Parts: sequence; C-alpha cells; structure tokens
Amino acid sequence: MEFPLDDRRRRLPSTVPPGGHTVRDLHDAALDAGEIRHAVGYGTLTPLGRGIYAAGDVDRAAALLEVLTDERCAASHGTAAALLGLPEHELRLPVHLTTPTAGFRVQRPEVVPHRSDVPEDQIVERAGIRCTSPARTWVDMAQTLPPLGALVLADQILRPPRREFGEVGEALAGPEELHEAVARRRGSRGIRQIRRVAELARVGVDSPRETALRYAVHRAGLPDPRVNPRIGDEPGWTFQPDLAFDAFRVAVQYEGTAVHSRSDQVLRDVRRADIAAALGWLEVRITKEHSVDDWRPAIRKIVQALLSRGWTGR
Repeated sequence: MEFPLDDRRRRLPSTVPPGGHTVRDLHDAALDAGEIRHAVGYGTLTPLGRGIYAAGDVDRAAALLEVLTDERCAASHGTAAALLGLPEHELRLPVHLTTPTAGFRVQRPEVVPHRSDVPEDQIVERAGIRCTSPARTWVDMAQTLPPLGALVLADQILRPPRREFGEVGEALAGPEELHEAVARRRGSRGIRQIRRVAELARVGVDSPRETALRYAVHRAGLPDPRVNPRIGDEPGWTFQPDLAFDAFRVAVQYEGTAVHSRSDQVLRDVRRADIAAALGWLEVRITKEHSVDDWRPAIRKIVQALLSRGWTGR
C-alpha cells in the first residue's frame, strides 16, 4: 500500500470499499497486519469483533451482518424487525442471527445466536442482508413477548400504508401469511398462545394505542369491532372510526392529545362527529385518560354506549 502517512490517516485504498470486512478480505485488498493496525489506530477501520472490521462511515451492526450472513444463516428477531423497517426497532448491536439446528453456531459477544431450520421461502433480503420474512420474524419475536406486545407487532406488520398520509408501498405481510407462519411452527414453544394472538390481529390499525384499546375490548368480552372501516357512501359524507360496532352503530375514536388538540384537527373532529350523528351512529371518544387502570374507564364508556344501543351484555 503506497501512500503517505498523512493520507493513510484519512483514507483506505480504493480496494477496501465501505462496509464490513474480514481479515482475509483486507489481506486480499493488499493490507498486511501492520497496515490493519495502523488503519484501526487512525480510525479508518473499526473493529467489530474477532477478525471483523468496518470501513468507512457505516453502521456497525449493518457492517457486521454484511460479513456474517450468508446462505447458512440469516438475521432474525429484533435485528430482522429493524431491517424490515418496523417502528421502534433500530439496527444495533448485538445482532440476532439464526443458523440451522444441525449447522454451526455463531459464538461472538456481539451476536445473539438462535438455532432453527428456516425455510428458504421465509428468507428475504433487505439492504443486501439476508433476514427472516416479516411473518416468520413475528412468530420468532412473539415467543418472548407478552400477548399485547405480540399483537401490537402483528398489527404493525399487517398495516397497509395510508395513501392519505402520504405513505407508499404495501403491508409487510397479509393475515394468511401470518397464520401460515404460525402453522409451520407447530410444536414450538408457546405456539398456542401465538396462534390466539394471530387470530386477534387486524389489518388497518394505525397505532399501538389503538391495538391496546382493541385488546382491552376483547378481554372485556365485548362484541368484536371492525377496525378503521369507512362508513357512509356519499362523497364528502363518510367517516372512519378506529373501532366500529356495526350491529349497534357505535363508533369509537381514540384521540391522542398531541394531534387532536390542534385547531385544524379539532375542526375535522367536529365535522366527523356531525357526520357520524347524521348517519345514525353514536360516537365514543377515548383519550389517554381513559387508558388508566388497564383501560377500565374506556371499557365502561364503551359498555354504556353499547347498552344504550340495545346490547344486552351477551
């Protein structure tokens, strides 16, 4: 490697592209052991663990995955969730890797190893890295999540982008993919509870708070509501409640204080309530204050509305 010391502080040779590299990669790029030590000292190479380095300004977890994932293993669990773009999941160390039950086991301080035979049709690629599919990732993570946490994650995976919010793309998975992934893990730890959670998951849920409210409705034994349906068929004369009890024409709206306190949103909320009333629906507005005590205030308010509309409690 022929360049002055000052340049060596600033850059690596062009034969070392940004990303993750093994010692063998660096030797193939014409760096000997001394030059690797210099590069680490000057900050142009970052050690990621035994025999693995990151070159350039790259994410350390992504660089590590770039080196470790191949046809024998895949990123999984929380690492796959981050690669798939699920909310509140960041790509960070340690990374989760799944290898076949009869294969090698990745044993590194910066890796959480898992062993399972993942079918190739449950592997996808994100940012050049092999990872478990959304449905498979959900089943893996649901094994260690409480029911509500697993349901929130399932709803996020099933949620299609809302065009009216400027979102694009498709849902990460459909309900049938979720159920198939559960069926293929028959006999796995906790699979019965996971199956029950999958049955509760719904397409179209916009936030974890909406999921939590719906889960409280389920646990209270109330009728099963539809999620975010568009009600009314006259242009400009429709509304879309978070939960809809169609048989009783009761619409439930969860209103986060940050959004619904804005003056423009207040006007839209009033307009929505007027449309609901004109169409013969009773609107129940739920806020954060109704979520205390395991959502009991919210359930009381919804029960009162249902009883007023003819529900008998059965």
